[in-house]
Amino acid sequence: MLIGFLEYCLDWHGRASRREALRFAVPALLALTLTWLAEIRLRPESPDPLWLFWILAGILVLPASAVLIRRLRDSGHSGLWLLACALPYAGLAALAVILALPGGGRQRRRERSPALWLGGRLAVLLAALLTLSRAFFLSLSVPSAGMEPALLPGDRVLVRRSLHAAPARGDLVAFRVPARGQELAARVIATAGDRIRLEAGVVLLNGVALPQRPDGTFETPMTPPPPGQSLAGCANGPVGFGAPCRNQRLTETLPDGPSYAILNTGDSAADNTAEFLVPQGHVFVMGDNRDNSQDSRFAASGAGTGFVATGDILGTVRRVLWPASRLLRGVR
Repeated sequence: MLIGFLEYCLDWHGRASRREALRFAVPALLALTLTWLAEIRLRPESPDPLWLFWILAGILVLPASAVLIRRLRDSGHSGLWLLACALPYAGLAALAVILALPGGGRQRRRERSPALWLGGRLAVLLAALLTLSRAFFLSLSVPSAGMEPALLPGDRVLVRRSLHAAPARGDLVAFRVPARGQELAARVIATAGDRIRLEAGVVLLNGVALPQRPDGTFETPMTPPPPGQSLAGCANGPVGFGAPCRNQRLTETLPDGPSYAILNTGDSAADNTAEFLVPQGHVFVMGDNRDNSQDSRFAASGAGTGFVATGDILGTVRRVLWPASRLLRGVR
């Protein structure tokens, strides 16, 4: 059965009727659309159930692509026209045209470029693999300076989905804020049952102060804030856009070993907090840019995130994908 399915998916030389194309292309399109909408609209539970649907959608991409290529050949056109379906929005129109083409067209005899034909096959396989990868990975754009120096505004990061494992202290996680419909990234500082508070900018976890070792200065150009957010603070005072924004850099270490860089702008109202007890099924997150982060220190009903439910965690941030200058830099 599996061999027959693979042969069907890799048969790009035959012909297919409109009915056969509809039988495979429409379910594949519906699977992709419904899975995408479910990921946006539904609050996932842990483990995330959408990974199975992304796998099914990715598997359907191969037979749908193969039958559409045969549909094009049946109408006398090159199967490479399928690449038009990859265009945003216009791809739907291209799909409708391919399905509507009359069959029985004469095959056009011309020299086929081996490189072009190989490129078309690789493009289809890449589309299937990218769809399958959504079951295990997703990407997220960093909106603000709250996670500097690990993540900069505008970075696009690769997130590995959380299927079974609960996040640990020190993990850099991506999560949803249902109250605002946002997806953010922050660092897990405390897990269920932990007591946490800040005193003069120092984190006290279960009564023990986390060591902070000076580690120089972090400098980055000042950029306009995202809509609805205030301008990031700098230790060297208010600066104009494009001017260097400097903050003290420190290395903070958790009791169980992980260390990471944090930034300190100066004294702020968030440097001293009441003690929080992290409830079951939740974590306490903070941005590494401590004086420029709206995190679990602030209520989700306001500008913060409050405690983050483990069911709202999308996964752990693995590395920066873009911009290219930061492509190979791992995230700690």
